[in-house]
This record gives sequence, structure tokens and C-alpha cells, in this order.
Amino acid sequence: MKPRIICVDDEPRVLKGLRRRLGREYDITIAESGAEALATMRQTDDYQVIVSDMRMPAMNGVQLLATARKEFPDTVRVLLTGQADLNDAIAAVNEGSIFRFLTKPCPPEVLAPALEAAVAHNRLVSAERELLEGTVSGSVALLAEILAIRDPAAAARGVRLKSHVAGMAKVMELPMSWDIEVAATLSEIGYALLPSEIVDRWRDGFDLSESEQKVIDGQGQLARDLVANIPRLESVSAILAQLAPDAGAATDDRVQLGADLIEAAGIYEGMLKSGLTEGAAVAQLRNTRPDIDAEIVKALEQIAVAAGGYVTMSLGVDDLVSGVMLAADLYTADGRLLLTEGSELTPAARSRILQYADHVGVREPIAVRVPA
Repeated sequence: MKPRIICVDDEPRVLKGLRRRLGREYDITIAESGAEALATMRQTDDYQVIVSDMRMPAMNGVQLLATARKEFPDTVRVLLTGQADLNDAIAAVNEGSIFRFLTKPCPPEVLAPALEAAVAHNRLVSAERELLEGTVSGSVALLAEILAIRDPAAAARGVRLKSHVAGMAKVMELPMSWDIEVAATLSEIGYALLPSEIVDRWRDGFDLSESEQKVIDGQGQLARDLVANIPRLESVSAILAQLAPDAGAATDDRVQLGADLIEAAGIYEGMLKSGLTEGAAVAQLRNTRPDIDAEIVKALEQIAVAAGGYVTMSLGVDDLVSGVMLAADLYTADGRLLLTEGSELTPAARSRILQYADHVGVREPIAVRVPA
């Protein structure tokens, strides 16, 4: 299959020339404006390369490619311009992360190798993404499932933190927020390695000895150490390290932002667990924590509004489907905690529930949250 390239220019004759010159090697789509190009890409987002003219009405090439970068991060961006001044080049690189900056008219001996390199780069980016979504995501999912078996409460909190963080990242239009979401999910993984009797006493509000408190305080370090052993999760480990109470300001802005989002999500989650509604929790957070960035609080407010779009319903064990969220703690018939409120019902969790239902019994009905 030919690599797919979309070419954008407000001059039809230029587009026809590009299609004629490139049509043998590539599957070419043309668009006469930035808006048309984005609408086309939104219908089918499998373009390897976007080639855009700089000077276009309404939306210039830098603006188009900056938007394309946010919406289609794997698509490689190439800018063509007849006015090759330094300011254009700087703006293109800074705002759109341009792969190549080419001047018009661009001779075939320059354009052809640039597009070959762009397609090759796209393949590398796609392979990297597939690695992250495959091998790395599999490792993360395994750790999360182990935590769910060992400590359902910690696992459920991690899932809820991820949900809050993912919602905020979407509102804030953060590109590629996967590492922040993974850090939120695994921020509680250290509890899986702690003595359960100490963790239970701590959660039940009992006074701990100095040595017991040190065990609890070491959870974060255990989480960082576990994640540090997984290739490609360096940024996740750095975010988890930044969550430590004694951590100074991070030198990497993204790491600091990730830690700030997870910290805000944790405070918000604690307020929800105390019985506050989503709206009341945001209001209290805004009034009591002026140190939290206003943009983060605003994003939390928007996801709090969206949370109102769910209703609670009761299901039997046989009616459970993967993907729903528990609206109350789930216990076996003999009183053992299986999953806590807020846990997402993954395929593995559903399988575990069915096994307990067959051999021990599960308390029914089961309360779940579903979209209204």
C-alpha cells in the first residue's frame, strides 16, 4: 500500500502539480485550505505526512501544522513556503514541530528525499507508539492486576486517579499524556509490597508506631523502584519521584506538570471519598488550596460537571460487562473484599468475580455506574 500524504495549498495549480509529481510513489489527497485539510484528516487519520504551504488565507501553514500536531501527533509535518525568512522557520519549528522546512519552488531532487525521510520517520514514530501501547501497556496492566488482587483499595484509587488525570489532560489539550496517566495508575503500586496488617491499621485510622509509619511512608519509593525497572517508563518513574513530599521543583516542566495533576487528582479524590459531591469538592479545593495551578482547578471543574452524566444501577453477576465502574464495594458471600468502589471492571476482574461467584458466592445486586 502506498504511503498516504495530504498536500495543502490555496492554489489549485500547485496541488495538481504535486499530485502529478508524487502520485506514482504516494497516495495523494489534496486540500485547498487548512480547514478542509483538518476535516479530511478527522474523517480518516491514517496520513503518514502532511505537506502544507505557508501563506494561506484564514489559517496559515504554521497554524495548520500546529493543530495537526495536537490532533494527529504521528503524522509528520512538512512546510513549503515561497518566503523563506528566518521568522517563518522559527515559528514553524516552535509551534508545529516541523520535520522539514522547504522553499518554493521545490525541485524534485529536494522534495523526493524529504518525503522519503518523512515517511520513514512516521514509521519509526508509529513503531514507537505500538511498542508503548503493546509491550509497555501490557506490563502496566499486569502490575495493575497484581495490585488489584493484592490490595483492591489501592488499585481502585489508582484507577480513579487515572480517570481524573485523563479527564484533566483532555480538557487541557495535553498531547501524549500516556505517561502521566500511567504514573497515576501505578502511584499506589507500592502498597502491594507492604505488610497488609500495617496497611489495614493505617487505613482504619489506628495510631502507628514510628517503624510502622516508615513502612507506609516508603510506599512511594517502592512504586518508583518497581517502575524504574520497566524499559520506556523513565518519564513515569520521574513523575512518581516528583510526588515525594520532599521533592523540590522538577527541572523538566512535563514531569512537574504530571506530578501536579496527580497531586490535585489525589486531593480531589480524597474529598469525594469524604462524601462531597464533585462540584463541592472542586469548590473546596479552590478555596483551601490556592497553591494548585488555576488551570488545573478549572480542568477539574469541567470533569466534575461531566461526572454528572452517569447514573447508578444494580446488576447481577451474570449481567456484568467489562468497562463499567463499581459504584460500591464488592464483597464475596463470606465477607471478603473483592473490589472497591470506583474500580473499573477489567476482563481479568470480571473473570475473578465469576470464579468467586461459582465457588464462594458474591453479594448481589452489584452497584455500577453507567453513562446516563
